[in-house]
Amino acid sequence: MKARDGAGRLGVLETAHGKLRTPALLPVVHPNLRRITPSALKEEFGFEGVITNAYILRRSVDLRERALQEGVHRLLGFDGPVMTDSGTFQQHMYGEVEVSNAEIVTFQFDIGSDIATPLDLFTEPEEPEGKARADWAETLRRYKEAFAIENPRGAVLACAVQGGSHLAVRRAAAEALRGLPPCIHPIGGVVPLMEGERYALLADTVATAKAALDTSRPVHLFGAGHPAVLPMAALLGCDLFDSASYAKYAHDGRLLYPDGTRSLADLAEHPCACPVCSRHPPEELRAMGPEERTVELARHNLWVLAGEVRRVRQAIHEGSLFELAEERARTNPKLLEALRRLALHADLLEESEPPSRTRAVRYFDATSAVRPLVERARERVLDRVAAPAGPAAVLLAPRGTPYSKRLPDRLAKARRAARIPLVFETVWGPVPEELDEAYPFAQAVVPTALDAESASRVSRAVEAWRRRNAGVELVRYTDAQLPRLGELFTSPPPSPDQVARERAAAVLDFQFGKGARAALGASPAEVTRSRRTGRLRAVTVEGAHAFGMRAHDGLFTLSVHGGRLLKRALPPPAYRVTVDDDAAPFVADGKSAFAKFTVGCDPAVRPGDEVMVVDGADTLLGVGRALLNAREMRDFGTGVAVQVREGTRPSAPRGA
Repeated sequence: MKARDGAGRLGVLETAHGKLRTPALLPVVHPNLRRITPSALKEEFGFEGVITNAYILRRSVDLRERALQEGVHRLLGFDGPVMTDSGTFQQHMYGEVEVSNAEIVTFQFDIGSDIATPLDLFTEPEEPEGKARADWAETLRRYKEAFAIENPRGAVLACAVQGGSHLAVRRAAAEALRGLPPCIHPIGGVVPLMEGERYALLADTVATAKAALDTSRPVHLFGAGHPAVLPMAALLGCDLFDSASYAKYAHDGRLLYPDGTRSLADLAEHPCACPVCSRHPPEELRAMGPEERTVELARHNLWVLAGEVRRVRQAIHEGSLFELAEERARTNPKLLEALRRLALHADLLEESEPPSRTRAVRYFDATSAVRPLVERARERVLDRVAAPAGPAAVLLAPRGTPYSKRLPDRLAKARRAARIPLVFETVWGPVPEELDEAYPFAQAVVPTALDAESASRVSRAVEAWRRRNAGVELVRYTDAQLPRLGELFTSPPPSPDQVARERAAAVLDFQFGKGARAALGASPAEVTRSRRTGRLRAVTVEGAHAFGMRAHDGLFTLSVHGGRLLKRALPPPAYRVTVDDDAAPFVADGKSAFAKFTVGCDPAVRPGDEVMVVDGADTLLGVGRALLNAREMRDFGTGVAVQVREGTRPSAPRGA
């Protein structure tokens, strides 16, 4: 895993015939119909892997013998990873296939498939739950049978999550698959959902399975070949896709686009700049013979699919995958319904949501509120951050960021004469001014006028804040309220150092949990501020550097001294990652903590969080940045869990 966004991730899947960068789409290669050669799929369009049907290969005497003698890669003329399907769809369509599960798995192993698929049972969405459970029991038996078959070339098995439209069966299936040896997990039986545009149920199905599967294993969404679906599927954690849509749509005279499908007969101009559309205007394509036209339309569809996969990977890299999924969803009301339904699966997305990003959050309307970082920010302010001291605070809408630097002139003047605490009414809920330089509050683009649903959400958040902090009156600001503010607030304004310390305390609580501010100690901490901007930069406690503030997100990094102070302030397991005794001395020397050696993790830890690495006795070993969440640290057997910045031994390197 190289990068992540939502439940989506950039990864590398290693096979006997090379690597697949994920998310990846595997075009379907029909063994008998190859208008576009598999080698062209790789060399011209950049697809690193393909999928073909082992059942069709085996049924043809000529193809079967060639596949057994030459291997599937040479037969197809493709030197990258090849996945093979087992005939499950044919079994589902025609009721019977002339092969057993053991026979088709053995055949796939014998022809050198990199990813082989057992003959599972496809359950239609309309099938009753009893049949779905019975089908799954037989499918699981077949998976176990497949693992018992000799596999001399080390093919990876693809064991799908089945269960029709019954989410309880899907969940049970995914949990059962955790007990199998490492493999790839397709989400099966979903093509009817996509064909019927039942995207809300598709989202429920994928999210339910993903939440119960082993997080270290790749997830494949069978039959997902429309570009509009790929961003949302990747957001939900799908790593692989496959599709024959590029050829099927071309045969019907239809062209794929990221925002939908169009018939060639309806095109006056191409809304596309791919090589096909750049060379051939619609009228020229319509004038071609059927075979030539079908090939050109298929090539267009492949360019669009390849471009969307690259766009998804770039969005994960830059942290904008939700925004891409939101953009695509707005092209189809059924997709938008599905995206908004992700609120029901917020836990799945939130557990992988980093504490900050380098890219500003773009909030469009109430659909953007489905993003887990929106609700998490509101909850953390409500649960972790103390209300302003005193009987009252002023509530006002922000005019820009940082909020407290863009105040109405008369209010700014009043604050030069008295301490007037401010709370800002934002899409994140009420935000005290001490947090207005922290992510996501200072790194967001939000409409000046909110839509009605977003405004209603904000109002409800303000009321929740009032109930939680009943001892503090929120006075909504207007210029007419200035005389009353003069009566309510009579204390002198705080000094710049007091302001900086209050900001440090609020950020510690927001970032690490209620009570983290105790790490500043009883005696005044020394706060370093930027000479140019006045922003907080570092905190020294008890004469040593404790916390450094990152300029890009207004959150703290830990030094070992800061880790000791924070550990003293927060009881276990708060923001701790525990490693076993074998790894302890290496972490103390400043080496990274690997997932294989982690034995515990605070469930609240998210990828990118600053954490303390401890041993079983809660002795501090080092501090650094978590790369995995708690569930991933449990599941992953390889890779770095915590990138350690500093170990506790005096010789440990600093700033690594």
